[in-house]
Order: sequence, then structure tokens, then C-alpha cells
Amino acid sequence: MKTAGSTLAGGGGTGNPFKRSSEQSSTYTFVKATPFGVEPEFTIELVRVSTILGCLAKPALIGWTEKLVLEGIAALISEGVALESLEGVKQALKDRGLRRYDLMTEASNRGTRCHAYLEKALEGFGPPPRGKTRPTPAAVVGAMPPPQDDYQRSVADWIVQVAVEGMQVAATEKGLVNLREGYAGRADLIVGRYPWTFDPDRGDGVIDLKTRKEEGIPYESEFLQLGAYWGAYLSMTGRKLQHTGVLLARPGQPATIFEGNPQVDYEAFLQLAAVFHWLDARS
Repeated sequence: MKTAGSTLAGGGGTGNPFKRSSEQSSTYTFVKATPFGVEPEFTIELVRVSTILGCLAKPALIGWTEKLVLEGIAALISEGVALESLEGVKQALKDRGLRRYDLMTEASNRGTRCHAYLEKALEGFGPPPRGKTRPTPAAVVGAMPPPQDDYQRSVADWIVQVAVEGMQVAATEKGLVNLREGYAGRADLIVGRYPWTFDPDRGDGVIDLKTRKEEGIPYESEFLQLGAYWGAYLSMTGRKLQHTGVLLARPGQPATIFEGNPQVDYEAFLQLAAVFHWLDARS
């Protein structure tokens, strides 16, 4: 919800709970037009969506970490390392660069590369130059550098095989704020016509890209994230996006969109935000 006459100028910040600090919040400055130019009107600190989602337990991540630790311990035993104490085990794993950290870094880099590829490809879905027709999805992908990995290829296949030619990209990496609820985030993709071949209306929507190494469906937290973006977009514009969707890229197949339930997911996110603020106040 914007103050009348105000425009969002910028923001930044990273981090995890608890307790909330500048590392977990984003500071936004709202500006207004005056006869003398643009001037700051007010500055506000908003909690990042990812910080609020940090309240949720992540059993899949815990199981993955346990698996890597057990693999590391088995490797130490095979090397004949004496495991005399817990601290000794921790230090031995650290000295050998526990694969967990390598894999976490690779997973992060994989997502970053895939996001960059999608954003670059979607530049081709903007309004065409005057007097020219917009290229087909296949032509857009053909003009791109070849995919660097299976995840980028999954996104490329989705654009060519699934995304309809009428898809209209309104914004990528769109900063969204909800002043009333006190949070902010950044959506991967806002589309003017939703790229679903089975939706004849192809209404507008917000899409967030995720990568998975194996088969699966989006995590519950990813639908809550979309619900947060949907609510922030409503707060800023007064309009309800018709769709939310997780675009899941996986090796060996075109990326798949899993549809969310915007209103329900937003209400659930607000409940989680209330829990976050309760915990934050007690820590």
C-alpha cells in the first residue's frame, strides 16, 4: 500500500532470523515529486520474506545434511582416522571440506545461473520494436547462448514447448513491498498473460523459479513465498493477480509450473509472519 504520491526508490539487505537486524531487513526510501525534482518522503525498514519463511522447519534439508555427515564419517573411517570425540569428528570433517558446504555452494550457484538465463531469455517477450513482430519462443531461445547446464536447458525447453506465444512479461526481479504487513521481497517474474495453455483467459500472475536435482514438487514454503508476493502486489497496486506459480526446473525435462492458491497462501503467510514477530519479540 503506497502513500499517495509516493514512489518506491530502492532497497536491500540479506540475512536470517533471529533477532531482526539490518541483516534480516530491507530499508526502503519512498520519494515524491516536487516542483524542484524528486525528494525523499520517508524511509522504512521491512522484514524480508525469506527471513519470515526461516521460521519453518525444513525436514528435507535436515535429512540431506544428515546424509552428508554420515557419508563424511564413513569416509573418515575408511581413511583410518581415529574418531575419539564429537569435537574431533567435527574438526576432521571441517579439515576435509565436508561435501555439504561444496554442495550448498553449487546449489546456490546453480539457482543463480538458472535465474540469469531465464531473465535474459524473457527479454525477448517484451513489446516488439515499432513495425516489427515479436519473435517466437523458439527464436528467442535460438538467439540465446547455449544452455550451460541441465537446469538452464530445462528452462529453455519450457519456453519453447510450454510457454505460449502470447505470454507478456511485465517485470523481472520485481521488488515488492507490503507496508501494512511490514515485509518486502523480490519476485522473479510478473506476467501480463499467464503462460498456461489450458487457461483460455491467460490472466496475469507472479512466477518464481526453483531448481531441483531430482523429481519432486515445490515445498510448502515456496507457495507461501508466492502468497507473500501476491499480497505485496495487491498492497502496492490494489489489483489481485489471478495466478501464482512455482516454475520448477529439473534435469531431463521441460520446467513445470505448479499453481498456487493465492488468497489462501497469502493468509497462511500472514499467520507465519505473526509467529515470526512473536518469536522475534521474545528473543
